[in-house]
Amino acid sequence: MHKLVCKEAAYPSSPDYTKELKTVYDQYINFTNNINTLKRWENREDFTVVVQPMFEEFKLPYLPDGQPDLSFFAPDCFHLSSKGHAECAVGLWNNMLEKVGQKAKAWTPGAKIICPTKENPYLFTDKNSN
Repeated sequence: MHKLVCKEAAYPSSPDYTKELKTVYDQYINFTNNINTLKRWENREDFTVVVQPMFEEFKLPYLPDGQPDLSFFAPDCFHLSSKGHAECAVGLWNNMLEKVGQKAKAWTPGAKIICPTKENPYLFTDKNSN
């Protein structure tokens, strides 16, 4: 099913299509990063926006034979499978426990879960990452 539905995303037919996918992806990353530059919420004590960049440098996991590991994705190739959700949840959690400016830009399957510390028992924001 994946090879049929995901053909262009997982198995691009040309370098031009790969470049087009990269352009759209980069535009999306820029859009989300720009939301945080609006400073709309910087004076709030009860709300903030923190970009979690765990997909900025994400690379599709590959199988030992060099084929994309599509088990991370649902048959539509856009949504995550339960395996993909589990791995992304760890990446997101870890991102939230990393200081702003020091956050990982990619999640890695099988990553260990970061735990809060006594010194930093909270999620990091612009205001508490110094």
